Amino acid sequence: MKITAIFSGMAIVLLVNCSSFQEVQSNVNDVSLNELPESTNTITEKYWKLIELKGQKVTISPGQEKEAHFVLHTEASKLAGYSGCNAFFGEYTLSEGNRIRFENLASTMRACPDLNVSEQELFQVFGMVDNYTIHNDTLQLNIGRRAPLAVFNAVYF
Repeated sequence: MKITAIFSGMAIVLLVNCSSFQEVQSNVNDVSLNELPESTNTITEKYWKLIELKGQKVTISPGQEKEAHFVLHTEASKLAGYSGCNAFFGEYTLSEGNRIRFENLASTMRACPDLNVSEQELFQVFGMVDNYTIHNDTLQLNIGRRAPLAVFNAVYF
């Protein structure tokens, strides 16, 4: 008798949980990705490849080891990247309204002639930007409401 009551109770719990799960699943399926707010696009933990700097398209030079890029690591808000010749690193702060600040930037000091991208200009951009715009896999670093200072594409491995 007790065993029948226990099994009956378990069956009721399972039925209630299954119907609740189906209701939640139905609600999730009703929301399309296009209805999600823009702020769900994250800029952290992505490899951002530089494609445009101060309005000029960026290409890799023949002797360049790899493309200019950066990653914002969520742990301790650390920035790590490569400028086309030198590795760079620092810290960043994100705040409401797509605000961003880069601080304590430093880099290695290798001499690299004949680059298609100006490392100094790239470092200046990181020092000037105060906001960003993200749409799909494109990130723009901006100052005020002017044209973007730098444009990056997300690269997935």
